[in-house]
Amino acid sequence: MLERTLSTPLTFATDIAQPQKHSTYWESQSFPHFLGYGTVLYGFEQMCTYPSQILKTKLQVDLQPNRPFLRELLHLCQDVYRAERIRGFYKGVVFSTVSTIPAQLFFLSTYGWSKDALERRVGPELRDSPLVPLCAGALAETVTCAMWVPIDVIVQKIQIEPLARTKGPSSLSSLEVARKIWLEDGITGFWRGTDVHLLLFVPQGAIWWASYEHTKKMLNTRMQTVDDKALNVMAGMSAGVISSTLTNPLDIVKVRIQTKVEQSTSIVKTLVDMVRREGLRSLGKGLAPKIFMSVPVSALSSFLYETLLSLSRKENPFHIATINP
Repeated sequence: MLERTLSTPLTFATDIAQPQKHSTYWESQSFPHFLGYGTVLYGFEQMCTYPSQILKTKLQVDLQPNRPFLRELLHLCQDVYRAERIRGFYKGVVFSTVSTIPAQLFFLSTYGWSKDALERRVGPELRDSPLVPLCAGALAETVTCAMWVPIDVIVQKIQIEPLARTKGPSSLSSLEVARKIWLEDGITGFWRGTDVHLLLFVPQGAIWWASYEHTKKMLNTRMQTVDDKALNVMAGMSAGVISSTLTNPLDIVKVRIQTKVEQSTSIVKTLVDMVRREGLRSLGKGLAPKIFMSVPVSALSSFLYETLLSLSRKENPFHIATINP
């Protein structure tokens, strides 16, 4: 007879609503369904968070001295809307979504596999420590760097184009931007700022995942009466604040190098010139909007991540069945 394995539709639905207290082992995931559900979930995330990415990028390449955040953000929103209406907040979103989803799923696959492998090989004293997700996050960022850098270079140039032009709104497409990069810098132009990308995102990814996994376990231990979904969101918000604060100076340097706002490609020279011209406060430039934007983004990311793991489990009764004799 035909039977479903492990769960009924009702109990699986309950599992989705009540995520596991610890992330699912990677070997329990159905990879095809991981890719399918992930494409839908992270496409949705892109549509929700893309305007915040544009605003953050524009604020970080602004060479003017620091101004009150809310006033600056309001003026920026008004300028974007006045020039290009709603579409100005989604400039480059099609290319970004199509290119980012494969990179994101490859990153999560690498993170899940390496975290699972490390947890099985370390002793019990390290298994529940932040060290495992720290190493797994750093490894995933390093492995996927070659995919992320060209995406960043093209998307950021599209996002800041109105700031660099004086005659009306920009209508450059991703293909036009790519062609311009090719003509000016050759193939290496697509990987401009790879060193600063690694210097920023390896520690940022490591810090985010270590903070998220450790905070999630700590909250699950101390707040057992609170719904797991809420704890996951709280852990994601905490991870967003911690990682954003610690890596903000490098984030500013990365954006300025990749968009050629600064002519130098040297991390140290860009950092020194920035401080000399704009003062020490420039190291915190964009930090308030970055935290303001990263907290809801991190909350959404953590929720989608845990939902994706739950949906993609092999025992999902909607896509796994066994035939018993």
